[in-house]
Amino acid sequence: MMTDTPDNRPHNTHAARRVKYGLNITVAIVAALVLAVLLNWIAYRQTYARMDLTATGVHSLAPQTQRVLAGLEGEHRIVTLFGDDLPELTRIRDLADEYDRRSGDIRVEHLNPELDVQRRLQLHADVHDHFADELDPYVQTVDAGMAALRALSERMPPLTAKLAELLEDDTFPAGRTREQVQQVNAVLGGQQAMLANRAQALEEARDQSLPDYMAIKQTVQQLLESESLDQGLFGTAVRWFERAADDDSVPGRVRNTLLEVNRELEAMRDLSRSALRELRLAEPPRRYDEARQGLSLQQTVVVIGPEQLRVIPAGEMYRGAGGQGGAGGGDEVEVQFLGEERLTGTLIAMGLEQPPMVVFVNSGSRPAIGRGGLYSHVAERLQSADVRVEQWSPGGRMSSTGQPLPAGNAPKPEPGQRTVWVVLPVLEQNPMAGASSKADVARLLEERLAAGDAAMMMLMLDPMASMGVGDPLVDLVRDDWGIRPQLDRQILHEQQHGGGQSTATGQFGVDDWPDALPITQALAGMQGIFVQTSPLATGPAEGVEHWPVVELTSQRMWAPRNVSAENLRAARYDPAEAEERYTIALAAERESGDAGRLMVITDRVWASDMVTTIGLDGQAGTAGRYGYLFPANSELFVNSVYWLAGLEGLIAASPRTQDIRRIEAMSDTTLRGYYLGLLGGVPVVILASGLTVWFVRRRG
Repeated sequence: MMTDTPDNRPHNTHAARRVKYGLNITVAIVAALVLAVLLNWIAYRQTYARMDLTATGVHSLAPQTQRVLAGLEGEHRIVTLFGDDLPELTRIRDLADEYDRRSGDIRVEHLNPELDVQRRLQLHADVHDHFADELDPYVQTVDAGMAALRALSERMPPLTAKLAELLEDDTFPAGRTREQVQQVNAVLGGQQAMLANRAQALEEARDQSLPDYMAIKQTVQQLLESESLDQGLFGTAVRWFERAADDDSVPGRVRNTLLEVNRELEAMRDLSRSALRELRLAEPPRRYDEARQGLSLQQTVVVIGPEQLRVIPAGEMYRGAGGQGGAGGGDEVEVQFLGEERLTGTLIAMGLEQPPMVVFVNSGSRPAIGRGGLYSHVAERLQSADVRVEQWSPGGRMSSTGQPLPAGNAPKPEPGQRTVWVVLPVLEQNPMAGASSKADVARLLEERLAAGDAAMMMLMLDPMASMGVGDPLVDLVRDDWGIRPQLDRQILHEQQHGGGQSTATGQFGVDDWPDALPITQALAGMQGIFVQTSPLATGPAEGVEHWPVVELTSQRMWAPRNVSAENLRAARYDPAEAEERYTIALAAERESGDAGRLMVITDRVWASDMVTTIGLDGQAGTAGRYGYLFPANSELFVNSVYWLAGLEGLIAASPRTQDIRRIEAMSDTTLRGYYLGLLGGVPVVILASGLTVWFVRRRG
């Protein structure tokens, strides 16, 4: 019996080895392909397994947004209408897709309005149907007005024919009456041609996929109430022909014809005025018109819910920062992406039966919101969630020419609308504002709080308080709510400098927040700042519960009286006036729950743009470029408004607004260096490594 030995074992032929190794390689390649396909299929099907490895999670939705998506009821459509493939628009599409992946109640569609014509028209039809209940009465009135125009145009030719026949009658003598008939006939002919042309144009506008009903209505109304028609034709012609009918010198046949024409003109005037009355009473479909105007833009996002519809222009998803003349200086303009904030805010607003109203009560000379407003940043945050934001100046305002303007009435809430009155401190002295303005505001707040509204009162250091000068607002919060502001005292702490020197400062950084209310539970870890504060204490108030919202803690902290800008640096720590903790913001609610909520904070600028827009470079107005240095200030304001309005469920539902860019964008030179390094450096490193291995193996 023979056995295989190293000498007599059968040797594989060269061809056999090629087959064996080739088969192994083929099996490995097929297995790798199958594995790659399988992994890609799993990744495609299991979208929840996507990972965002960026430091701030810019490619994923904030937890607050996911909370909103989890609470959606009914199907919501997000439709992007972009004709270009710009990076800014691609980012919006990607964001919408992320909403789709995270919620089964979100359906996302992308269409090019220039190429996807049928889909665009179908979207327009869906939008039109969405507002059918609001549109139907208005459209019926507009259609009735257009029908009146057509009827007038159609009833004019028979009249011109009758008048032309009169003018051809030789028995109709020359004179004033004949001249008047000629004038009326000419006006009738001109009006008939004009009305026919305008009616045709209006019919074409009416046939658009999203008609501008308000413009059509305005045009019809202008035509019907035009002086040339109502007064010039109907009024003047009727008067002329009535006088001619009473003139015995006018032939009887002419008088009879003029009376017939007169009756027809009067009937036409009644038809015109009846249509006019209805047009003037018609309530405009403002929600439909807002959606139509938004869809008329080239780049928009449409959000359609079970009950409501919103159109967001793509430009509103970005906010510019820096730029020429900006706080950041220079000519460069960089934009901040607010897509998640706008989309999530829209979904929040669509879930509310009636968005709340916030009224800034401003006694300063500068506006609170809008162009040049001191609180524009936080106002925009509220408006992004569809909150109605108004301002009111109880002491009147100054016009652009320096003339005093009357105060006007305070904004009036809609029936059942939750309202928050934000009473601002006097940042700049307004000669028209005084004690009477404070008394007016106090009376208004007392009335509105009793009716169930809420208020946020920002009080400021007031040296006059130590002299016994009364303040109606302080009296209101003390007597009715048990909150005792100590506005004659300023909270200070020692700030250490080099060489063992220290000075007193009123600025406090805060990153430790009370957790009794959801207002501050959502601020965990966020940095805020308060610059000039006074202590708040609580006293007995029947049926009122208090919670601290902002508390200051620091070593060697005290609250002296009568501190001014001049003696601040000279102030020294006084143990007799020291406390371990001071409360500067308090929230209060009546236990009955039917008499409103109140928040009092003793800092004059904590929520103003000069604080909320400070960037990492320490300059106000640069937050869009560098990130927010004190993000908690704006969050505290927005959260407080939601709590005051009784909408605790929306607190922290706004998306990621605090992401701070830790590393500034690389310059073009740096990017070029990385590009050349990757293009040339990596191959050189690989070649050098290969040569090194080759030489080592050769030497071995």
